[in-house]
Amino acid sequence: MQSGSERLQGVSESAALDAQVLLAHLLESERSWLLAHPEVELDAEQAQAFQSAIEQVEAGTALPYVLGKWEFYGL
Repeated sequence: MQSGSERLQGVSESAALDAQVLLAHLLESERSWLLAHPEVELDAEQAQAFQSAIEQVEAGTALPYVLGKWEFYGL
């Protein structure tokens, strides 16, 4: 996750949050779970999906489009 947030520094005002949201989405878990379990390691497929998502955001694709959804007033 650290390298993801570092890579997003130049394209996002909330790079760490964006990387956490991407990773939580890919792991199909809540962001709070991700923060409580920093020891979790990604398998090769998850790592590739995370890198691909980071590359999309770096290329200018908005985070909600990369995720395919976005919360709006809790919905």
